[in-house]
Amino acid sequence: MVDVRLNPELSDPFVRMDAEGAKLAPEEFSRRLVDAYESGRVIILENPPFHPDIELLGRFRLPADPRFKKLSDTFFLRPALHRRDVREAFREMFSPWTDYFAFRREVGRLGREIREFIGHAFVEYRFSKENISWRFTPSGGEHMHLDFFHGGEDVQYVRMFINVDTEPRLWNVSWSLMELVDRFYESAGLERFRGRSADALIECLTKKAFGWKENPGQDGEPRHEVVLESGDVWLCDSRKVSHQLVRGNRLVSAKFRAIPSTMRNPALRVEAQLAAFHAERAGQGESGGA
Repeated sequence: MVDVRLNPELSDPFVRMDAEGAKLAPEEFSRRLVDAYESGRVIILENPPFHPDIELLGRFRLPADPRFKKLSDTFFLRPALHRRDVREAFREMFSPWTDYFAFRREVGRLGREIREFIGHAFVEYRFSKENISWRFTPSGGEHMHLDFFHGGEDVQYVRMFINVDTEPRLWNVSWSLMELVDRFYESAGLERFRGRSADALIECLTKKAFGWKENPGQDGEPRHEVVLESGDVWLCDSRKVSHQLVRGNRLVSAKFRAIPSTMRNPALRVEAQLAAFHAERAGQGESGGA
């Protein structure tokens, strides 16, 4: 079970939802989950409908190398399509080959369960791309940050994560995107990003609020501390919630791109929220100069 240690200096972004509700009242469950997600909450999914084979997955580890940090499920299902260096690491990971076939079945099964759950929970969404990545390298020591993807597109992301390691995953959460925008709008010169991509603003804001990758954890900002046990599942829009991985190993991560017009409330997408904030600040400036 997820253990959350709240910091009173921060608002509480966490909401717990029982996945059994998806069976008992699927429409109500979907509405509540999507509303919470679009509002920027961190959703802790209790009684999740996923049952990863932790013992099987725990047999495998990839080198602590950025090349192997995030591998898609298609890599494990069709490794011949990928780069030679990655394929060689793949061969070393699976010996004997009977382990690979068991692993491939698990990747396929869990991937189907994830796609089915997200498809039912976000039933109104229309997805343009579905990506599930498997992380089998030790990770940690991150700086606090908001995610940015450099795509420059107006898009909604659905993110879901499963700890498939035997050890807990230690994770911190701090300010929301819009709290940081309000706080640093003038000092970070965020006005210059009006009409530009949200990702460019988020990158600048992350550096201003938390520094960059030097001295992770030394930014002086308050944190909620989260301990995610084996099998725990959570969802959050990682562009809206600042976060920091302290320590973790095996993880499954879903990143689905949705068409913004299919959201329950398209005004809550990152690009729309930032555009509204820019317009509000511009209006205040005009009023002040009158």
